[in-house]
Amino acid sequence: MLKKNSIISFVLLVIIAVLGILLCVCPFAVPASTDNYNGFIQAIQKGMELEGGVSAIYQVDSSSSGDSIAQTIDNNISKIENMFNVQGYTEVYAVRQGDDKIRVVASGANQTDSAFTNFANPQNLYITLDQLSDTVTSATTYITSVDIQSATPTYDYESQSYVIELSFNQIGRDRIAEMKDDADLTNRTTAYLYLGELSTDSYWAEVSVDDLGNGVRISASSDGAYSDSTSSSSQVLEMAYSIVSSSISQDISLIQASAFSAVWGQNTELYIGIVCLIIVILALAFMWFRYGSLGLIGNLSNIFYLIIFLFLMQSIPFITLTLAGVIGCIVAFLIAVTANAIIFEKIRQEYAIGKKIHLACKGGQRQALWPILDSHFMIMLACIFIWIFAPASLKSFAYTIFFGAIVSLFSSLALTRWFISLYLPLNSTKAYKMRLYRDPKTREIKDDKVNIENNIENQKDVENAIEDSSGAGDITAKPLNEGGDN
Repeated sequence: MLKKNSIISFVLLVIIAVLGILLCVCPFAVPASTDNYNGFIQAIQKGMELEGGVSAIYQVDSSSSGDSIAQTIDNNISKIENMFNVQGYTEVYAVRQGDDKIRVVASGANQTDSAFTNFANPQNLYITLDQLSDTVTSATTYITSVDIQSATPTYDYESQSYVIELSFNQIGRDRIAEMKDDADLTNRTTAYLYLGELSTDSYWAEVSVDDLGNGVRISASSDGAYSDSTSSSSQVLEMAYSIVSSSISQDISLIQASAFSAVWGQNTELYIGIVCLIIVILALAFMWFRYGSLGLIGNLSNIFYLIIFLFLMQSIPFITLTLAGVIGCIVAFLIAVTANAIIFEKIRQEYAIGKKIHLACKGGQRQALWPILDSHFMIMLACIFIWIFAPASLKSFAYTIFFGAIVSLFSSLALTRWFISLYLPLNSTKAYKMRLYRDPKTREIKDDKVNIENNIENQKDVENAIEDSSGAGDITAKPLNEGGDN
């Protein structure tokens, strides 16, 4: 019964592995939907080295001196990068070029994307404690767009509406604290938001003063005159662009936008995919050749490792795959292969000293536990230091290996152990299928030891027999002497 269950389990595992591979590489249309599924590999965010992008140059218009323009640009670089980040670009760099120009490089972008043109429609934001009306025509403004650090559009599933998450810079947080103090003094609890102009026609939304902190979420489909109850994702995105662009405090215009291909050529992803596939095939072939059926178990574990690892790479939002990240993925896979190899080598050592197959498997896994934990924790610690202190070009290398080491721990210490336990009912006697061999010298030493123990036991038996026979002679001689005396 155990053998039948093991066969069924391995058949199901192979089917799951095949489905996982298909999910990783095969795109398909989602049934009853207009969406397309692109596979884990295609869904991974890629940097400009692999995917290319757009380079845009903006002119800053101001009557101020060159030094003040340059200083303004430097202070607002993060806001400019945020405008492109909310569009969903995987890699964005904004730098000052000369005294009055800004150069923005975004990976995976198109020249016609709205992020490159929305600087031209700024909408200033005002936050007050007074609601404008026919009788109230002026209000004290506490927060404006200059105090906004970022405006990020998102969808709130609880309210089933689009919202914009506003975060404030340090000056904005200080003014919010002042606003709360004034609200406490005047017993007011509501703050009013206006977008565009400070007038009744540009009323956007209202929030509780207590909800204002480092940031606040504003519904884009509120009852304000500016908002539309049927706001779409594109409308909310443009609203966020208008808030951030007005926070830059300088008028800028697009001069030039040009697309560029992947750094290493048009077919970079294809060539990298071929190299990675060759490495995977060679690693799996080595495991099977050296460890036999144990190697097949390790290969099944490594395939599950790849599926889980690729799923993590495409699901973690801050991961952007660069050429350094590709190298990190290869190294992480080899770490997982090495972890299984350590387990199998320990099993071979345990079998070589004379243990049975099931005892050798248990002992080998126990002996491999701490070497695997030590090596993986050291690798993860090194990745953390690279992540913190290394330049941006190496961060992708660090977090791919870091997450790869975590998945490797799971695949080697959990999956491989489970697969071996499923395999033992199928083969617990034919060691050659698992590439397990006895060490002849160890067997001879063990046989000599057994012979010595047998000789000692035989010698003890002889001595006991002699003692018994001598004792019996004394008992028979004594009555004879007593009879002689009589």
